[in-house]
Amino acid sequence: MLKENLLTANKMAINFASGQGDRPQILFLHGVTRRWQDFSLVIPHFETDWQVMALDFRGHGRSGRADHYRTIDYVDDVVSVLQQLVPGKTVLYGHSLGAMVAAAVAARAPQPVRALVLEDPPWHTLGTHITETVFHSHFMGMYRVAKQGGTVDELARALSQIEIKAPHATSGKRLGEVRDAVSLRFAASCLRQVDPAVLESIISGRWLEGYDWEAILSAIQCPTLMLQADWSAGGMLADQDAERAEKLISSCWRIRMAGVGHLIHWQAHERLLAHVTAFLSSLE
Repeated sequence: MLKENLLTANKMAINFASGQGDRPQILFLHGVTRRWQDFSLVIPHFETDWQVMALDFRGHGRSGRADHYRTIDYVDDVVSVLQQLVPGKTVLYGHSLGAMVAAAVAARAPQPVRALVLEDPPWHTLGTHITETVFHSHFMGMYRVAKQGGTVDELARALSQIEIKAPHATSGKRLGEVRDAVSLRFAASCLRQVDPAVLESIISGRWLEGYDWEAILSAIQCPTLMLQADWSAGGMLADQDAERAEKLISSCWRIRMAGVGHLIHWQAHERLLAHVTAFLSSLE
């Protein structure tokens, strides 16, 4: 079981969870609007052989609130945490926002990073191109729900009614039609602990300011596993971005998860664990 502690990174409180023991280290980095417990399905798989660590990003969970929520701000926090706590090399496992942060940390501070697992990083999809996708309506809806506040039950019901639709479309699907009730309840419990300003930076397209993804990927020196969700099932990593990333990272293996949406570690955790376990077993 992981034990939580508050650390200071860039003059901000960061909620950090860590297991015990002198074993190889793996740090989990969650997606936007989530918290470290998002990995509860997969963390137990690693606790026997790894010292498992996880954190809540600024503006999420039990971590402090800030003036800025750009991807590069989250990167600064993780670099600071690694400098404080991790004496040896660490595998960084990131989902969505966490994958973008993990990649940039490996590029900026390669020495402590042993390998990367990048689960469906959105790259440009949630950057300047967000208004061209269904995800703009998704995050606009989440922003409204976060601003209104309420109990977990109230937020879950409000999330289920968010209409997800393509740009210029007259109608779409409700989030409750594509997410099960328990998934929505967990999402609501996470959203209740999110600073709404986190979502403002995404909706406005400012999320990737200062984040040069091609330069970052070109600078990654460690082995990298990239798990790509199915775009038609709600994945956020477009084929053209995945193909470009695969070429830019010097040591990259890409796995395409057919029929699986953006939350791969929820929707297909056994398949995911098979790929991640094999990849980690190959590390020297």
